[in-house]
Amino acid sequence: MRQLWDDAYRGGEHAKHWEDPEPPQYLSELVRRSGLTPGARCLDLGCGGGLEALHLAGLGLRVVGLDLSPAALAVARGRGGGAASPPFWVTASALAVPLATGTVDLVHDRGCFHLFEEPGTRHRYAAEVARVLAPGRGRLLLLGAAEDDEERGLVGVDGAAVDRFFEPLGFRIEILEPHTLRAPAGDVAGTLALLAYGGTPLGYVPDADTSTSFS
Repeated sequence: MRQLWDDAYRGGEHAKHWEDPEPPQYLSELVRRSGLTPGARCLDLGCGGGLEALHLAGLGLRVVGLDLSPAALAVARGRGGGAASPPFWVTASALAVPLATGTVDLVHDRGCFHLFEEPGTRHRYAAEVARVLAPGRGRLLLLGAAEDDEERGLVGVDGAAVDRFFEPLGFRIEILEPHTLRAPAGDVAGTLALLAYGGTPLGYVPDADTSTSFS
């Protein structure tokens, strides 16, 4: 899978199919609505070429941009950015985040969760997001395709998915609304969900390497 993404980023496919040509202005409003202040800690899961991570850093957040593909992160690093504290780029899986438990105020995911279709991977994703978020104040901002798309390998994100994978772990819905995922090669009808994390009811957190930390 890593090789597939590396090839796509080296060949420029990311710019055609996965990147919004417009600045991600929706983030500014949602960061405000989440009550996040400068210095809050943000994890951008599946950050790809880094457009959203750089925008979040420009809003004053401390950002870790995580992606499975070193080639994607090479694109992100090459973009630079004008933030006083640029993102820290990490090569890792969204299913094994190298951050300590309870250290993240906001997890942002544009187009990562909807790629998990193998049995059990969605549960593992949700558990890992719950592990790294700070109980009581942490939030997940999740954007994904609204419906399954077998040709593109996408699994829909909707209210039923939120109820199944996130509600049992202590998440509650603050926003659930349509959102178009834009890209030059064609838009995808999507869903935007802002979920507040109250804490895992059963107290379960999976083991993880915690070698990366916010500074």
